[in-house]
Amino acid sequence: MLISACMIVKNEEQMLQKTLPNLIKLVDEVILVDTGSSDKTIEIAKKLGAKVFTFPWINDFSAARNESLKHAQGEWIIWADADEFIKEEDMDKLKAQLANSKEIGYLLKVAECHEDDFNIVSFNLRPKVFKNKIGIHFERPINEQPFTKDGEYLFSQAKATDIPIYHWGGFLETEKLKQKKLRNIGLINKMIESGKGDVTYYFLLGLNYKDLKMYDESFKAYDEAIKIDIDGRFALAAREEKAWMYYSSKKAKEAYAEALEALKIDKQSITALNVVGGILLALDKYNDAVETLISAVNAPIKDDAVIVSPRQRDYVSRMLLGQTYMKMGKYKEALESAKKALQFDPTPEAIQLVKEAEEKLK
Repeated sequence: MLISACMIVKNEEQMLQKTLPNLIKLVDEVILVDTGSSDKTIEIAKKLGAKVFTFPWINDFSAARNESLKHAQGEWIIWADADEFIKEEDMDKLKAQLANSKEIGYLLKVAECHEDDFNIVSFNLRPKVFKNKIGIHFERPINEQPFTKDGEYLFSQAKATDIPIYHWGGFLETEKLKQKKLRNIGLINKMIESGKGDVTYYFLLGLNYKDLKMYDESFKAYDEAIKIDIDGRFALAAREEKAWMYYSSKKAKEAYAEALEALKIDKQSITALNVVGGILLALDKYNDAVETLISAVNAPIKDDAVIVSPRQRDYVSRMLLGQTYMKMGKYKEALESAKKALQFDPTPEAIQLVKEAEEKLK
């Protein structure tokens, strides 16, 4: 047996019907640990061919993950959630890497997408695959991560790949999202209050508050992450998040200040360049805006970032650049940029910008 997929679930009857049949075909066994479902999750999982076990929920994701590992017989573990989907061709690539591998783990791209969609909004690398039976286990009650038997975070020892696993659960309907985020906030605050808060917890706290539009609390959490990390990757991500929130709230002064701080850490920060470019556009400083936004368009996607957002470069930068060219009367350039934004995401705004540029060129 080569690969065991290990999952923990609760009340996932609808999502499992979309993702589990595919996963069952791709791996040698699926270990599914249910933490207290009241719907038909267990019945559906068994019917589809998963090996189902139960484990009481004790407000600790790692405890449930470790329970799943106890039952896995495969040489390799891929840990997944009910709302994650991996394509057959990507699993084939993974299997090719695992054959005769001397690595202990692999990083996959956890790609945030809308449900049933494969257009990547953002992604981050996570050690989603590791060798079984060598002491690798999960730690942290929330934002659980695999660690080696010596207590080292597996991320630093795992080999990076470009293989995506698509996460469909990041864009839940409002009430489900609210309940999930409130649960996360409670668990994170409990860790912080116990004296075990670290930069990851503060950053995640900021993200969860942001998703609930609790912006003051989000800013405070991001500031704590910045204090701890100063000029590291979490500080950069926190600065970018703050800059974009201020910009979206039309607080240009605060947005500009945060964007400049982010650019001190990474002069190719795409989000920060977009914020600066958007502000320059609003100030009618079109040439400066174009120069800044072209820098954003040409900036590389950095896989080791805390959050990698292709959307910022391939949609936001292109839209802002197209709008700037329209203001300058450069309609050919505006159309080219708008079409590239439209390719990434056919939003009503992108469609409208294309139409406006085409009308001007008639």
